[in-house]
Parts: sequence; structure tokens; C-alpha cells
Amino acid sequence: MAQPLVRQAHIFAAALKDPQKPTCCALCLISFAEKLKDDKAGVTALRTQCHEFWEACLTMLATHRTEESVATGMQRSLFHLTVGCKLERQHTGGPAHGSNYSPFQLFVDALYRCIIAGLTGGDRSMIGRVLQLNKGFNNKRGLWPASSEDLFPVDAATTIEAHVMWCCRFVASSTYTGLATFLAVTRPLASPHIIDGLPGGRLVWAIVQMLRVDLERIVEPGDYRGTSPCQMPDFWKRPDWMRPGPQNESISAACVLLAVISDGPDAQADDLVRFTLNDEPVLFPAVQVALNHVPRGSAAHTTLCKYALSLHNRMLGRSTHPDAGLLPPDVVAFRDSQPDTNSPVGVLHLYVLRRAAMRGCTAQKCGKYMHDSESGKAFPLCAKCKVVRYCGRECQRRDWSDPTITHHKKICPLLCRISAAAGNVEVAKLGIDEFKVAFRKARFDPHDEYTLFTWTTHSAVLPLMLSHRMLALLQQVLDIAEDDGTIPCSLATMKVPDIGTEGELEERIRGVTRPL
Repeated sequence: MAQPLVRQAHIFAAALKDPQKPTCCALCLISFAEKLKDDKAGVTALRTQCHEFWEACLTMLATHRTEESVATGMQRSLFHLTVGCKLERQHTGGPAHGSNYSPFQLFVDALYRCIIAGLTGGDRSMIGRVLQLNKGFNNKRGLWPASSEDLFPVDAATTIEAHVMWCCRFVASSTYTGLATFLAVTRPLASPHIIDGLPGGRLVWAIVQMLRVDLERIVEPGDYRGTSPCQMPDFWKRPDWMRPGPQNESISAACVLLAVISDGPDAQADDLVRFTLNDEPVLFPAVQVALNHVPRGSAAHTTLCKYALSLHNRMLGRSTHPDAGLLPPDVVAFRDSQPDTNSPVGVLHLYVLRRAAMRGCTAQKCGKYMHDSESGKAFPLCAKCKVVRYCGRECQRRDWSDPTITHHKKICPLLCRISAAAGNVEVAKLGIDEFKVAFRKARFDPHDEYTLFTWTTHSAVLPLMLSHRMLALLQQVLDIAEDDGTIPCSLATMKVPDIGTEGELEERIRGVTRPL
């Protein structure tokens, strides 16, 4: 059954060889993508025997194109290829979202559907591996992709610019799901261009269109991060699949991408903030609208609540938006269910969980991620505490005794004491209540507590706001310490102080980086 698909894939690879002039019918390619969606054995065979097909699809999507080349070249040729296709009776799956899409739009949709199948389907799927902490690229079995380089046919900046362009140009669920899958697999390489670069501003604009199902026309909110919003054609109307309804396909697709940006593999604590910075006034009402059209308790509902809370907190207290309005009841309930950040032990637990989930090298100023490892797998954990990772002996030795930070030589035995107090369960596998009990049983003196809590402020593991709250706590400790440095009370019983709203903090430290 898989071999006919392999033969078809070779034919498509040849038809897609010239990224400026594809020679295949858009509906034939959609029919092929439809076959891949539910054929695990077929996808595995293609990932093993036809790398050139995946490479051709990605090159087609990543190639830089001008409006003129699209209008006079690809649009016209794809129209003739699709309308004049002699295999019309074999077309299955049909247009992705109705019949009002051009062959060129259907062609792009088909390319993304193929890539999604290639990254999420088959044996040892790439998305399945990256969602496991100790898995990664599999370059020993000949499966595509063998490394992150296989997903970037051109440089990272150009590739991401192209994917964002497709999200803006063709509002379709496949482009958003495709970008989300791509980001989940290649985050260390892709996120700087999405989260901090100019394409991120355009992507926020596009996401707003997906969430505002209450509007017939496209949203024109003004400037985004210094760039003008993307422009849709004057004749553009919101297609039926983007209107409110039981499926809410546009909201679901946008939420998948938003969830990967904020919580995907290798996500940094402040990626959500950095991605939406300065776009809060436009994105917040769009999130509020979308919340009214998704089921409570769904993954989309949780994602929207998280974004609404973050956006609202940053708008509060800013001189430009002193009154951000009231939070919806669902968001208030979500806020009240979040991990305990008023207790320093609760913050330490959150830090341990986040640190253990990161697959990059822990050593300061290293910057290597799983994607940089020769094996394609996550770097090994510390054999004792099972919380931190190192890319090699040199970084491990440096982090063990680095005098500029709370080095691991101090932290590791303290974490092991918590583990021992919990019956030798790894600290990163303890729930919050179990962690608090084990912390109490470990009987740390105030100086050990100070060491552990200081550790939580040394890197971008916690959100910036929480890191500054912990710094304020540590300053309170220094203020009450005796002249000889003795700390007269347990830090674990203290409350992590409030320091105002996130908006106020941003305005106070604008231009100031996270404490090292």
C-alpha cells in the first residue's frame, strides 16, 4: 500500500522541483495530502524513501516571491494546470475550505497539509519526539527530517518570513497549524524571528483576524510594532468556515499557534510577553471575543484565558492604558487556579519544573540547544539532581563552580536533600504539595533557603515579573540580616511581595534587561 504513495511522491517531487514554476495540479496535491493524513505506513515510507518530496514542499513554501511573480507566473500556470487536469475524477478531499479559493491558494494549502502530515505522522513522528524531554531528531534510521537543517531550505530568517507571509496572505487553518508544528520542532532557530522580529508583528495581525469571528471585514487597527498591517484585497470577505459556529476552526487554529508560542517545547518564560508586546490593545479584545466561542475546559479556552490574563496585567498600570477594564469571569477563575507564587517554596517548585523541562545547556552564556547536539537528542541531565542539563564536560565544570552565579556545586546537594525527604523521588516529578512537605522535612537553615531562592533569579526560567518579586524578597532578607550576615528567620515562611502591576514594572525598567 505504501509503494504507490512513494511513486506518487517522486512524481510530485519532480513537479515541484522548480519553486518558481510548479507543474502539478493543486487538487491532485490536495488529494495526495488527504491520503497522507491517515496513512501512517505511507508517511513512514515517504520519510524514509523520498526525502526529496518533503524538501520540495518546504522549498516551495520558503522561496521568496514578489506580488508580480505570483500574479503573472504561478497564479496563471496553476490555474491552467488545475482547470485542465485530466485526473479530475481522482480528486479527493476537495478544496480545504470551500470552492471560493483560487488554485494558487489551494496549492499553498496542500503544501502545508503535506508538511503537517510529514511532521506529525508515521512511526517516530517528529512532533511526538520533540514533545518528549529526552527525544529529538532521529538521524540513525534515515527518517526525514534527520536534523533541523532539513527544515530550512534557505536561511532561518527568510524561511520564517515566508511562513508568516503565507499566514497573512491566505487565512487558512493549515497555514497556522503548519507554522505551529514547524515552530514546535525548530523553536531555538525559529523563535527569534517570530517572537522578537518584525514578522511577529504581522503574525499578531493575522492572528487577530482568526480570532475576531464577530467581524465581517478584516481588522485595521493601526500600526503594529512600527510596521503597517498587512493588507487584504478590497473584495475579501470572511469565508464561512471563519464565522461563529460549532467547529470554530479559525479560533482553534489560532489557539494551536498561540499555545506553541507560549508553552511549546523549549519555550522561554517570557515568550508570550515578548511576542505580544505593544500589541495588547488590539489582541486583548480579540481574545475576549474568541473566549465566547470556545467550550469551557477545552485546550483553546485555557490558551485564551492565559493570553487574556497576561495582556490585561500588562495593560494595567501603563500610562497609555491605565484602565484595562474588568477581566471576564472565566479568566478570573483561571487566574485563581494558577500555581502558588506568593510562597517562595511554591516559586522554587515552579522554577524546578521549568528548568527540568528545558532541553538546552544550563551553563551560563552557552546557548546551545538540543538541535545543536550531534545525536539530535536532548543534552543529558545531571546524574544526581536530574534538573539541569549540560552540552559537555566543559560547561558542566564551569557551572559547577562559577563564582558569578549560585553555582551548581551549592544547588545540587540541596535539591538532593529535597528528593531524599520525598523518598528519593526526583524533585522535578513532585507535585506542589509533595514538594512543600519534602522541603519542610529537609530542614534547611535560612542560608540554604537563601541560596535556593537566589538560584531562581539567575536565568530566564521564570517570568520577569516573578523574578523581580523574588529579588524584592531577597532584598527584604538582606534588610533584616544581622551585621555578621546571620538571617534571623526562615525564608520559607515569608510572602513573596507584590511590586505593582506588570505594566508598571515594564515602565519602571524599560530598557533594563533581566538580572543576571
